[in-house]
Amino acid sequence: MSDRAGLAVPADEEPAVGSRRGVTGMSDRAGLAVPADEEPAVGSRRGVTGMSDRAWSVAVRIEFCYGHRLLDHAGRCRHAHGHNAVAEIEVRSATLDERDMVCDFADLRRAVEAWVDRELDHKMILKRGDPLVEALRSLGEPVYVIDTNPTAERIAKLIHDVAADAGLPVVRVTLWETPSSFATYGEAGG
Repeated sequence: MSDRAGLAVPADEEPAVGSRRGVTGMSDRAGLAVPADEEPAVGSRRGVTGMSDRAWSVAVRIEFCYGHRLLDHAGRCRHAHGHNAVAEIEVRSATLDERDMVCDFADLRRAVEAWVDRELDHKMILKRGDPLVEALRSLGEPVYVIDTNPTAERIAKLIHDVAADAGLPVVRVTLWETPSSFATYGEAGG
């Protein structure tokens, strides 16, 4: 016999509704392992096994301005233009650190925002080989060059890679190119 969750129930005993008594490997809603005869204290991390499918996540939003154009694009984005962008960087962990945090917001912001401010903010992001690269550089204009068309998708991946290289457990970066248009790069299904 089994209960609705598919857990084994001894034939001579029907567990009380909501009871976890006698069930091994059961966890509470927070993903904490619960011994069969004991409930963990609220907020306790005792018994955390890391086997839970639940995790904590935090995110920061970074605002910056950039210009770009898309080579071989049939629409108006083939012309140089700019955006007031918002990048949302999410990090996730199944465990909290000694401060009870996934990551301090300030640490996350410091690791990514400094790079965005230095490399992307108020710059033209162009594909390597775009004739505008040398023209703008000859005028002393700031340019950031990438190997692909600087689409929102590619810029989201670029920021994701910077966060990952900084050792952050990044799972997703969403780049809002406009208030109604965004691209996301991260874990499939995450």
